[in-house]
Amino acid sequence: MIRKEYGFVVRTSRAGDKTIEITPMNKQRLAIRIGRVFRLTCLVALLTTWQGCQSASPSSTVENVAQVENNTMHDEACQTTPNRETLAANASNSNASDANVSVDTLPRMNQSANTNGMVLIPGGMFQMGTNDGMPYEAPMHEVVLKSFYIDATEVTVAEFARFVEATGYVTEAERFGWSGVFDVKQATWTRGDGATWRTPDGAGSTAKPNEPVTQVSWNDAGEYAKWAGKRLPSEAEFEYAARGGLKGKEYAWGDELRPQGKPVANWWQGTFPARNTGEDGFIGRAQVGGFAANGYGLYDVAGNVWEWTADWYADDYYQTSPRDNPTGASVGTERVIRGGSWLCAENYCTNYRVAGRSHATPDSGLNNLGFRCVRDVIR
Repeated sequence: MIRKEYGFVVRTSRAGDKTIEITPMNKQRLAIRIGRVFRLTCLVALLTTWQGCQSASPSSTVENVAQVENNTMHDEACQTTPNRETLAANASNSNASDANVSVDTLPRMNQSANTNGMVLIPGGMFQMGTNDGMPYEAPMHEVVLKSFYIDATEVTVAEFARFVEATGYVTEAERFGWSGVFDVKQATWTRGDGATWRTPDGAGSTAKPNEPVTQVSWNDAGEYAKWAGKRLPSEAEFEYAARGGLKGKEYAWGDELRPQGKPVANWWQGTFPARNTGEDGFIGRAQVGGFAANGYGLYDVAGNVWEWTADWYADDYYQTSPRDNPTGASVGTERVIRGGSWLCAENYCTNYRVAGRSHATPDSGLNNLGFRCVRDVIR
């Protein structure tokens, strides 16, 4: 028998004896359950849980943790991204909303059907999800989408800078004064004071103009999209576009992770988080378009940085998803992110798979999370 108690999984043997096994659960959900009053205490426990998740082999994770969430293949702590509440349990955000800017008051760019840098994705039917992955990636189901345009690359730092220059917009990370940073040297997630879209790895770091903009929340991405006369893609639109016209393949380029023995996207080679060999030429974020495009001419739909979608996240959404133009759960607390990132490795978070999906709170900013936009076809 398996039951959940205060952030731990209590398991009794099938024989029914008194022996029980306790294993740490998802660090993010544990923080929420215990509550804001005990946030600082929770943070210590959660970081310990995360370190244990890193060192667990896939088989041990399956045995010890994954069965909790509908027999998932490994702990959700190894699948989800860290949120603000997890990274800084004792942070005060009381002033963050005071500086909030409504996009309705911002000047807009020329929106006259500008599709420069975008690719037309012809509408059609495809099989979304997989029956061979995580339970929340199943069931594989038929989806029909109308045509849409999508950015060929992730929105770059230079493009986001033009938005800020034109509008004076201040991101949530800038208002908070910190954001989530995976520190390669420390091999762990940290609270990055001074981390913003300009300084994504913390104060003193620099974002290159041609790399994907990061440290932008879902809310920030939505503001940019509205200013540009675009919108964020639905989860279904992202997966359809990422597949590039291929049917039933595991990756955006086919079924082999390393075609001809070489990585063809920016993901973590080596053992995460201890060692990144940089075999793909990068230790962190890569410039956009640094690898070959998929069949639709889209770059970096796998790896590099996670990408926000418009949809609310729900584990079981695929069980009730409509066939035509699905737009995600009707309500939720976290938004779907897609594509995986440079932190995904063979031993951890293999979400560079085209069916891989994860989620983050709308105010989350991370140095491995960005976005691209879509636009409806105007007839």
